[in-house]
Amino acid sequence: MELAAIVHNNTSGTLETQVFLNGGGFTLDDPAQSIQPVTIESGGRVRVSWWGKVEGTDSLDLTFGATAGDYNDLTKPIWGKLPVLRYSSPQTFGTAGFLATGGERLEIVSLPRSYEPTGAELQLEVMPSLAASILSDLRAIEPYDLDYTEPALSTLMPNLSVYKALTDLELDRPDLMPGLQDAIMDVIERLERIQNSDGGWGWTANKTSNLYLTTYALFALKEAELTGFYVKSETMPAARDYILSNLYPAKMDVDDWQINQLVFIEYTLSPVSYTHLRAHETPEHLVCRLLLEKKNTQLKQLSLLLFNNQPASTQHHPPPYITYPM
Repeated sequence: MELAAIVHNNTSGTLETQVFLNGGGFTLDDPAQSIQPVTIESGGRVRVSWWGKVEGTDSLDLTFGATAGDYNDLTKPIWGKLPVLRYSSPQTFGTAGFLATGGERLEIVSLPRSYEPTGAELQLEVMPSLAASILSDLRAIEPYDLDYTEPALSTLMPNLSVYKALTDLELDRPDLMPGLQDAIMDVIERLERIQNSDGGWGWTANKTSNLYLTTYALFALKEAELTGFYVKSETMPAARDYILSNLYPAKMDVDDWQINQLVFIEYTLSPVSYTHLRAHETPEHLVCRLLLEKKNTQLKQLSLLLFNNQPASTQHHPPPYITYPM
């Protein structure tokens, strides 16, 4: 790095000046340059620089000086000692495996040729399964401090999943559970606050209700209630009423995205099993079968083709339609 000083000549004559740098923690690339001779005209100034490398220190205590005959001066940076900041990008190296039987396993950690040994640590975790190793890294996602519907829902759903996993597995995480509970209840209360008078939700507070977002919000609130969190009694019925009053008819000529949306709506409104649609079918469930029939036509044809190419002794009558769990 470069250090520099500017030397002024405020006299009426030219000065032959020796400029020097003193201070610990800074090693010059060329030690012979520690004192540099310069000529400064009357009223002029000269910039003098030194190139070197900062040593392993937290600060530099530097003194710049100049002498010219009977004139001499010493000065330090106006900030005092100069702090040394090291810019680094921490890296994490990890490996995983399993021990099928009792015994030893050697894991080698290779360090870089040059590194600053600050803030480093070696962690070893022994878990009953590889899946269990993720538990130590679970965190609560803090909700945005804004009345935006979709970001709130996008934090609520993963937090609910983590909370449900911890409770179902009866895992004791006092460092995580309070944060999860606070984040989940914060979003539930926010959704209740920004719900429109028609029962729906817009992209932000006080915006026109949106069918997809309202379905998404109802789905998330149902999950929250099933997980054990309190939702106001009037919130979800109002959302259902909005969805039913804005539902468009299911027809074979609607776009794929509309059918996908209708399936999501039906899934949210009804607990019917989608693998037995015809046994439970109502006019509302028709949309789910429409999706299967429209999007899986080629798979049906392929299934029939494979059936027709089988030997007669191995053939089994195919079902009247193919269902795919959703």
